[in-house]
Order: sequence, then structure tokens, then C-alpha cells
Amino acid sequence: MATLKIEPASDGKLWVSLTRFGDAELARMRQIPGARWNSERMQWSLPESPESRKALAEIVAMPPA
Repeated sequence: MATLKIEPASDGKLWVSLTRFGDAELARMRQIPGARWNSERMQWSLPESPESRKALAEIVAMPPA
């Protein structure tokens, strides 16, 4: 099961760290509108929105492969 750490950013976005994930969880992260990988922070940047939060909840709820 994937684990997420979510931190608010000052620009109305979220910083998300994803651990213990597989290919399915990574593919789902990439499908979230506005999701961007930040290689300096080693975190995902997402818009702060109900849609983003719902998608993150779905990732955590995904059954293990």
C-alpha cells in the first residue's frame, strides 16, 4: 500500500511525497491534472483542489499489487 505525506505550499499547491508505491500508483499520480515532479525536492507538486485530494485518497486506497 502506498503512503503519502502531504504538505501545503505557499502558492496554493500541495507538496506530496509518495513512498511504498508500485507502477499503478505512479501511473495514477501522473494522471492527476497539474501534477508535476520536482526533482530538486524529490516531491510531486499538485494543485490544491478537491479533485487532487480525491485522487490522492484513491492512490492510498489502491490494493497492493
